[in-house]
Amino acid sequence: MKKQKLHPTIEANTLFLFSVYAEIEQAVYFLKRKFLRRQHKVLVILGSGLGESLRGLKNKITVSYQDIPHFPISTAPGHAGKLISARLGNKWVLVMQGRPHMYEGNSGTKIAFPIRVAYLLGVRTLVITNACGGLREGMHEGDIMIIKDHINLMNMNSLIGPNLDRFGKRFPDMHQPYDKRLVHLLRQIGEEELGLHLMMGVFTAISGPAYETPAEMRMMRTMGIDATGMSTVQECIVANHCTTHGPMRVAGISIITDICNPDSPNVLTEEDVIRIANQAAPKVGKLITAFIKRLKL
Repeated sequence: MKKQKLHPTIEANTLFLFSVYAEIEQAVYFLKRKFLRRQHKVLVILGSGLGESLRGLKNKITVSYQDIPHFPISTAPGHAGKLISARLGNKWVLVMQGRPHMYEGNSGTKIAFPIRVAYLLGVRTLVITNACGGLREGMHEGDIMIIKDHINLMNMNSLIGPNLDRFGKRFPDMHQPYDKRLVHLLRQIGEEELGLHLMMGVFTAISGPAYETPAEMRMMRTMGIDATGMSTVQECIVANHCTTHGPMRVAGISIITDICNPDSPNVLTEEDVIRIANQAAPKVGKLITAFIKRLKL
């Protein structure tokens, strides 16, 4: 009897899924051995200029992204490209010093890769940070904004393509992309315990690497967007897709490193962004540390 051939699209999808699953499993196996099978529950992604913001990490084991099988490499300035396993309070956490971006040529699958690896390592809480431009009037360089929602202006979605059923369903719900309880806890700790001035706002991501034009800034303001960057949104979407073994909750923190004023635009450089992020890093580190210690997992 002749073997029935698969439809070319079905065959391509099958091969794609096999390849993606195999690469994720290889990275997970490598990291389990490297990190001594520690039970990690939290992943923190540290954006531009924030890589050294967490100071209280104990029992650190550090691995370069280049050494992890199939892990996307970060080439952006201010991104060290290292994954850390460490103790923070009474919890084992994973810390990404830098991330892959769309503008580096990464596909949605590659941007999703670290989140999916962390999920299979046991992570159920994701803390995402970024350096971004402030659009809301009254914002200043160095301000901290807790993300309450986002708008995707990247012209991509990391879930496009065959669905990875082992992680979640085809159409993930996004009615609460950033967990309300986590948002409330971040704000409570920051304002009441640390005395920080925190803002709440809507974040958007563009593909980059070019910064926004004045016309684009006006459009974003009209849409009700408070801050804009080139990351975070895709990671949040992938995390919300991860539900098969329990939901992955997301909290997001933006550092305002420049002011997007369409009526008085300034020349912006990556050095400026990293400099302001470095200045805000100690405050961000204290906020994340206190937040993780208070987390009930």
